[in-house]
Amino acid sequence: MTLIVSIATSLMMRGRLLFVVAKDSDHYFCGSTWGDASNNCDDRQPCPSGSDEDCTISGGTCWADTTCDVALGHGSKFKIQQLLNIPYDDLSNRYFCGVWLAKAMENCSLETHCATSDDCGMGETCWETTCNVQDFVLENIAMALTEEEKKESGKLAVNDERRHNFCGISWVDASADCSAPCLGGEDTDCPAGLTCFGDTTCYYDQDLVPTQSPTTSQPTVPPTPAPMEPTLSPTTYPPTELRLNSDMTKFCGNTWSDAIDNCSPKTHCDKDSDCEGNETCFEDLPGCNLF
Repeated sequence: MTLIVSIATSLMMRGRLLFVVAKDSDHYFCGSTWGDASNNCDDRQPCPSGSDEDCTISGGTCWADTTCDVALGHGSKFKIQQLLNIPYDDLSNRYFCGVWLAKAMENCSLETHCATSDDCGMGETCWETTCNVQDFVLENIAMALTEEEKKESGKLAVNDERRHNFCGISWVDASADCSAPCLGGEDTDCPAGLTCFGDTTCYYDQDLVPTQSPTTSQPTVPPTPAPMEPTLSPTTYPPTELRLNSDMTKFCGNTWSDAIDNCSPKTHCDKDSDCEGNETCFEDLPGCNLF
C-alpha cells in the first residue's frame, strides 16, 4: 500500500523529515500554512526531500499532500527566479537526475535539474551532464509570455517594410487609398475583393506615439517594389514597363476599372481637369498605353 503522508502528519512533523514516497513528493511544497503552500502553485517552492530545510523562503514549512504538483510544472517560476542569478557557465547548471548518466542526459529539463541527489526521485542520482539548465530557463520564459506580452514584443519596428503593406484592387489603388493595412502580407488580411500589396507609398503608424497620418504622397514615377519574403509579398504589381512610361498610361474614368475598360486616345489625360464631368485621371493602368 502506498504510504500517504497526511496533512495532520505534516502538522506534527514540522521541522522534521517527512516520509518520502515516490511521486508523493511531487506534492511537497513550502508555505506558511498548508493552504498557503497549495496556493499560487507556479510560484511555490517545492521541497522534494520533505524537509523544512528545503524551504529557503522566510517562515517556510514543507507541507505534504498539497494541491500543487511538480509533474504539472508547478514551482517552475520559483526555480527559474533562483536560476536566473547563476552565470551560464557555472558547473551547477549541468546537473540532472536520472537512473544512470545516459538517462539523465536523455531527459534533461527544467524539472529534472538538481543540486544534489536528494532533489531526485527514488532510485535516481544527480549526474553531471553536457546539458545546461539555463537553456531550459530561457525556453520556459519565452513560452510563459502572456498574450499581451507577445503582442507587445511583436510590435513592428519603425522601419519594418511590412508597414507599407496595404490593401487595394491594384498597387496604385492601394497606394492611393492607404485605408486598409495588411501587416501580415496575406490577402486574407484585406476586406473581400481586395488584394494585399507590398512596398506601397502608404505607411502604417497607428501603433506609434504620437500617431501620424498615413503617408499618401505619390511620386511621378512609382519605384519598382523590392522583392519580399513569400508571406509578405504582394500578389501582383503593376508591370514595370508601364510604370516607366506613366505619362502614356493616364486615362479618364469614373473609377480605376472604368478607366481601364475605356482607355483610348480620346480618354487620355495628364490631369483631372482634362476629364469630363466627375471623372478622374488615373495612371499606371495595366494594358492601357497611348502608344
